[in-house]
Amino acid sequence: MKREARVYLSPPHLTGTEGQRVQRVLDSNWIAPFGPEVRTFEREFSERVGVDHALAVSSGTAALHLALQLAGVQQGDHVLCSTLTFIASANPIVYLGGIPAFIDSEPDSWNIDPDLVEAELEKRAQRGKLPQAIVVVDVFGQSADYDRLLSIYERYEVPVVEDAAEALGATYKGRSVGSLGQFGAFSFNGNKIITASQGGMLVSNDPKSIEAANFLASQAKDPAAHYQHSTAGYNYTM
Repeated sequence: MKREARVYLSPPHLTGTEGQRVQRVLDSNWIAPFGPEVRTFEREFSERVGVDHALAVSSGTAALHLALQLAGVQQGDHVLCSTLTFIASANPIVYLGGIPAFIDSEPDSWNIDPDLVEAELEKRAQRGKLPQAIVVVDVFGQSADYDRLLSIYERYEVPVVEDAAEALGATYKGRSVGSLGQFGAFSFNGNKIITASQGGMLVSNDPKSIEAANFLASQAKDPAAHYQHSTAGYNYTM
């Protein structure tokens, strides 16, 4: 039987200018810590997505981890999560000691079903224990039904973390995906819309959240002349 040619999810396309940009950085001798290229990337990314602030990190998973920590997820907390997704959408919940509570997809977009989300939140509200957050995934670049999901959020005040790892450039009713929840997370892995081989971006309109994420992502070093750490941080810088 003849095998069909494999259709890749998203093969990287490099034009040649990438090498010139990398060479420019090498020629500047500024490869660590953050240099102007990374800060320019953050600024241009936030403008493109339509949010006030963006933080470049080591992966999309790192961005989700930071978002969920800032959303207050702790040991034993339940977090609603899409079923049809990559494991990276759920792993950060477990990193924080949380418990993923998977919600099935609706047939039109394959994304999390707002009816099931609403029913689950109603049931949990009656028990007096709402989930700490909801991770909404934009599968294969297709946005979820945010009108419904955000109206549910407003009723129950459960933070929405948007996993837009596969959806850079997609829009929902004129707004860029990733800008619709309290936090948005993007990936620059090799099969994503744009790639840095690795890396990710956390976006938010809340400057204090991005400031806190930057603190945690850079080993949580306190503002002191010596190495002083009052909380555990991560090596999540790009």
